[in-house]
Amino acid sequence: DLNMVGPDTQIIFVQLALSFDYALFFWVRFSQERLESRRRDAEGDSRGQAVGHTIESGLMKTLQTSGFVILLSSVVLIVAFLGASCYPDLNKLGYLYATLNLALGTFFVGFYSLTVPTVLVMIWPSVFDEPEHSAGGFSILTSI
Repeated sequence: DLNMVGPDTQIIFVQLALSFDYALFFWVRFSQERLESRRRDAEGDSRGQAVGHTIESGLMKTLQTSGFVILLSSVVLIVAFLGASCYPDLNKLGYLYATLNLALGTFFVGFYSLTVPTVLVMIWPSVFDEPEHSAGGFSILTSI
């Protein structure tokens, strides 16, 4: 029998913190890629070269960089939580359930952090794209 006596509050907060962290990795990198592609497009226009850095290319670069970090972090945490579940007598104390819940929750947080933003950007690209000119010269990236 799996002892499920402990509270889930800490598990939920760990998963929520991972969600925020992964979202920050993804959206900051996506924003940087879109600003960089606009800069390259402007330079290409001034030199008479073809432009066309699309939102798909920015999304692909984001998945190659931040997506890799999210995936690697998720795998390392899952292995750590599963390794922690191998300690003896964890089920008697009620912590086996917690470590297994953390491992499974981390898997789903990593999976959703890679798939949901990608699908949302592909469905509504204009909503998630950086504006052409920020009001008053202020940009989120310049404030970070």
